[in-house]
Amino acid sequence: MPFDKPTKGRVSFIRLVRSDLQLEIFGQRWTMPPEASHEYVRATIDVGVGKMIIALHGETIQTQDYRHG
Repeated sequence: MPFDKPTKGRVSFIRLVRSDLQLEIFGQRWTMPPEASHEYVRATIDVGVGKMIIALHGETIQTQDYRHG
């Protein structure tokens, strides 16, 4: 069922980063640092700000601009 894209709030995803170091969310890919290989990361998208914060073991390892098409 289609729905409107949110304009505020946060959405978090838990993803396994494999040896190719690629994190995929909604068909978009980002390269992760080597320490994320074979680890689960939490990617939190702050929709209103347009940022995605990636955390490993509770520590931020990467911050990205994020706009969902």
